[in-house]
Amino acid sequence: MLTPEQIQVVKAIVHEADRAFDRRNYEGFSQKIWDATAQAIRFIAEERGWPHETDTEIDAAGRRLAGEYDDAQAALSSFGTAQFCRTNGQGLVLQRYEIEQDRDIVYRFVERLLGVPARDDPSPRRHGISLFGEEAKRLKEMVKDADAAFARQDYQKFYAKMWDATAQAIRFVAIERGWPHETDAEVEAAGLRLARDYEDDFEAMAELGFARFARANGRDLALKEYEIAEDWEISVRFVDRILGTSSRYKP
Repeated sequence: MLTPEQIQVVKAIVHEADRAFDRRNYEGFSQKIWDATAQAIRFIAEERGWPHETDTEIDAAGRRLAGEYDDAQAALSSFGTAQFCRTNGQGLVLQRYEIEQDRDIVYRFVERLLGVPARDDPSPRRHGISLFGEEAKRLKEMVKDADAAFARQDYQKFYAKMWDATAQAIRFVAIERGWPHETDAEVEAAGLRLARDYEDDFEAMAELGFARFARANGRDLALKEYEIAEDWEISVRFVDRILGTSSRYKP
């Protein structure tokens, strides 16, 4: 059992990892989340009298701890993901979508070690909203439809579909939080409220602003083809934020 002071040390490192992720510093994020994992293991190993000074000793202690869980295979797999983050922190080898998919796996392993949530603040400012199940599946299908329209060069439909996905993502969160979400004005207000929750709120507001412009462009195509191509990736970033992962099945 870690002491409250030890738990706060690990949580502070997790917070630094979240800040790096919010800044899209994925190499820094990977290093920090490994640091949090290693520090939690180190505290436990020290209490139990296990070797814990070198990376090799930390690896051995981590595997030993993972093996104590009822679902040891899943725990070992989660620890393996954390170890790979160490490699990624030394020289970026993962793609953005892979990092997004793996980060919650590592956080859950840290939480196993702590015995409490690794984050004090559940808001998207720290780690995204991370929709799951049917909600996430529905949003990914909507983005897939938008991408298909883009591939056909049906840009007006692309923009309409992209706004639909953004609005639906906002609506899911607004429902959960009890915010008004029925009208376009209410969805816009909820989107602005969400964007302000992020530490890089200026960038989040810009992404939302582009999505709102997509709605207008979906009704009356106002952009040139080269402008659409340049802005394509920006159009999904706000949805990605709300999902807490990539909104595309095959980025």
